[in-house]
Amino acid sequence: MFHRYGFTILEFMLALFLTSLLMLMVFQGYHQVLRIYREMKEEHSFRSDFLLSEGLRRQLSALYCEPVNYAGRNIKFFYFRENVLSFITNFSLRGPVLVVYCFEPEATIYFERPYLGEKIPEHPEELLEGDEIFGRFKTRVYSAKLLRRTEEETEEIKELLPGRNFKDLMLQLSGPRGFQRELPVPFCS
Repeated sequence: MFHRYGFTILEFMLALFLTSLLMLMVFQGYHQVLRIYREMKEEHSFRSDFLLSEGLRRQLSALYCEPVNYAGRNIKFFYFRENVLSFITNFSLRGPVLVVYCFEPEATIYFERPYLGEKIPEHPEELLEGDEIFGRFKTRVYSAKLLRRTEEETEEIKELLPGRNFKDLMLQLSGPRGFQRELPVPFCS
């Protein structure tokens, strides 16, 4: 009597075909779930960039235009140097608020505290070194430029220290994948 052990080549090829078909369907489903996850993450990131820029726009629209004690001088306060932006805004329920934004590649650091007439340091970014940081937002807004628009040209202003006023200022926020938003900076006369 003859006993057969193992599979024939036809049975083996059929099992291999069915296994590869099953693997193909699993990988297709995995790829689709991964694509949907990436799209949702991209949409959430874009939304957080927009929310940050919208909050900044509202704060700028309520710019505090009274003279303040900045580095021992009584002047109107709006500070911009490199990727640090600082100003005092009335966009708050509790009165004037001193805010500092620091735009970095990995996050945007945000600091705020009520302005009670105290002296503001010459470099407001020093306030970010304390423990009072309000928030570190994971946004992809990684740069800010201050632009001065005239009818003839657009000029980038590298720094704007308090006491200097310009008309027609725009704050340009930039991020990857084409995220760019320009916010008007009101003129305090």
